[in-house]
Amino acid sequence: MGLGKKITKADLEEKEFKWGYSSSKGYYIGYKLTMVIEYPSLMPVAFLLHQRSPGDAKLYEEILEELKRRRIARDGDTIISDK
Repeated sequence: MGLGKKITKADLEEKEFKWGYSSSKGYYIGYKLTMVIEYPSLMPVAFLLHQRSPGDAKLYEEILEELKRRRIARDGDTIISDK
């Protein structure tokens, strides 16, 4: 696929992308990135990359488990999330 060529649905079906659906945007392909940054340094400390777009509640649980596993988050820590 060269520059300026219109990408068709058939072109995308052969790729490793997964289809997702948004009620406001319709069907789409791609990945969802969840990133955790440390405050006040704003340095990234963890990220997860998902095909499609799992629900935010599932992502929160998954990233929290990853932070606990890596001993970044501990009991008593304050965690603030936004989407």
